[in-house]
Amino acid sequence: MLALKCSRSTVLLAFASALAACGGGNDAPGAATAGSAGQPTATAGNAATGGSAAGVGGVAVTAGSSGTSATTGGSGGNSGAGGTTTTTGGAAAGSAGAAVAGGSAGTVGAGGSAGGSAGASGAGGSGGSGGAATFPDPSTFVCNSMLGVSVNDDWFEAGFETVVPNAKWQLRWRSLAFVELWADPQNDIWSEPFLSACASGSTTPDRVLYTAVNWTYTTTDQWVPKLTAVVENIKAKYQGVKEIDLMTMLRAPNNMVCGNPAVAATKEQVTTPVLDQSLTMVAAKYPTLVRVAPPFYAPNCDVFLPDSPHYAAGKAAVVSKVFSDYYATH
Repeated sequence: MLALKCSRSTVLLAFASALAACGGGNDAPGAATAGSAGQPTATAGNAATGGSAAGVGGVAVTAGSSGTSATTGGSGGNSGAGGTTTTTGGAAAGSAGAAVAGGSAGTVGAGGSAGGSAGASGAGGSGGSGGAATFPDPSTFVCNSMLGVSVNDDWFEAGFETVVPNAKWQLRWRSLAFVELWADPQNDIWSEPFLSACASGSTTPDRVLYTAVNWTYTTTDQWVPKLTAVVENIKAKYQGVKEIDLMTMLRAPNNMVCGNPAVAATKEQVTTPVLDQSLTMVAAKYPTLVRVAPPFYAPNCDVFLPDSPHYAAGKAAVVSKVFSDYYATH
C-alpha cells in the first residue's frame, strides 16, 4: 500500500516538473513585446496574459509583466508654413500643419506679413482741355458783318475801321433793334442797308456778330428762344456763314452802374447774369458754329452820358478802341 502511494506521488511530481519545464504552454509568463513606437499613435503593447494558475501542487507561475507602453504618439506635425507675403496684402495665415495621426496638431502658420506697402497714388492726370470746337482763323474771313443797335453805330463810325481792315467789315443796325425784331425772319430790319459794306461777300459774310439787347427780359426762358431764333435766321439768310458771335453792349467798369441806380436807363450800362447765361446756353446748341464774344468793359465811367448807355461827347473813339484792339487780331 505504501509502495503504491509512492508511485503516485512520483508520477504527480514528474508531471509538475514537466509542466514547469515547458513554461506552461500558451499560458507561460513570457515578457510581452513592447508596442512598436513610431507609428503615429502606437497602440500600447498588450500586457502579456499572466500564466495560468499553477498546477495542483505546483509553484504558482508569476504573471508576465505588462508590455512596455509604446510612445504615446508621433511627434507633432511641423508648423504650417506662414502665408506667402504678396504685394497685394499678406495671404491668409498658413494652414495648420497636418497632425500626424495621434500627434498634436501642428501650430497654425503665422499669417504672411502684410502686403507690400501700397504704391504712392499716382498724381491725377491733368484735365484734358475741353472739347471746344476749333473755329476758323478770323484772318481768313473775307467779310465780317455786325448786327446791332445805335450804340454799335456810335463806336463803329468813331475809328473802328481805321484799325481793322475796312474792306472786311460792315454794320447793319437800327435804333431800338431789340432781340425780338431780329428773331422775326420777316421783320424789315433784315433789309436795313449795310454801313460800309464789305468789298467782297457782303451778302454772304463768313462771320456774323450779333449784339443782343432787351431791357425787359429777366429770365432765360425769355431770352433763349429769341436768341435761338436769331441764330436760325442768320443761318437761313447767310447760308455760307462759318461763325456766329453773340455779343453784349459795352459794360460799365466791373459791370457796375456809373450813376444813379434809381434811374431806369442807368441799368443799361451793365449786362445781367441772365443774359450772359442765355448766350452760353444758346452757343452750346451750336458748338461748331456759335460762340460767345468776350465781355467788353469801358475803361472808366467818363465814357457814358449821365445815367445813360450812350457815350459822352468825344468818348465814342475811346469805346471804339476797346473793340478794335480786340478785333484787329480776332
